[in-house]
Amino acid sequence: MALFGLSPLALSFVASTWFTDPLEGLNVTHFTSFLAIVAFATHLIGGVALQIVPPASRPTILPHTLPTIDEEDGPDERTALFAKPAVEYLELPPGNDGSIGKLVGDVEFWVLALASLIILGTVRLSTN
Repeated sequence: MALFGLSPLALSFVASTWFTDPLEGLNVTHFTSFLAIVAFATHLIGGVALQIVPPASRPTILPHTLPTIDEEDGPDERTALFAKPAVEYLELPPGNDGSIGKLVGDVEFWVLALASLIILGTVRLSTN
């Protein structure tokens, strides 16, 4: 996650250091070409250096540790990935009728709204 967040910072540094002219700004064509060449080289190196582990050296799992599944009752492509929640989970907690009035009166709702407003910012509507 940290590398994912740092990659735009690193790319901005590369773009501003080597592909930006003080008078003209960023040379988009050369920077995009650089990104294409680096991406191609990365994929090429990954494709060449990828090692497939042969089945003999894979760790073996003992058959008695695996659950047995009948072929007729086993999962298939139509089987749900997650079990349906229990009916009790879908019911509202006591004292909550699910109305907008309860939502507006809830302090946690306004904390969430304030945090979202601070993080996402406000929208300025211009009147012409």
